[in-house]
Amino acid sequence: MNLARMPWLFMPRPMLTHNVQPIAVADLCDAIVRLMQSDARGIVELGGPRPLTMAALVASLRQQMGMRATMVQPLPVSITRLSARCGDYVSVSPWCSASLEMASHDNCCDPQTAADALGRATIAPEHLLATLTRL
Repeated sequence: MNLARMPWLFMPRPMLTHNVQPIAVADLCDAIVRLMQSDARGIVELGGPRPLTMAALVASLRQQMGMRATMVQPLPVSITRLSARCGDYVSVSPWCSASLEMASHDNCCDPQTAADALGRATIAPEHLLATLTRL
C-alpha cells in the first residue's frame, strides 16, 4: 500500500518485467482454513486469479484509491543489487538478496487451486483494496 501512495516510483527492473500472482488476505485465510479441514496433503500453491507485474499491481492499487497513474522508472542494476545486499543485514527488511532472486523470476501458480479450495473464484487484483477495508 505504501508503494501505491508514492508520487513516483523507482523499482527494481524484475518488478517491472516478472509476474506475481497476488491473492487477497481474506481469500488466503479462508483457503487455509478450508484446506486444514480437508483431506489435502502436501504443498498447495495458492495465488490470485491472474498474474501481473508488481508495477501493474501498484498501478491497480492507485486506481482503486482514486489516484492517477504515477511515473515508474527502473532502478539501475547496481543500486538494485546494493539495496538488496543492505537488506540482508536488516532483519526486518522485506527486501534482500533472496527477495531480488525471487523477483527475478515469475512467481505464479494455477489459479484454479485457490478457487477450488474456496469453492468460488478468488478476488481479482482490481478489487483487492475493498477486501482490506472489511478485515
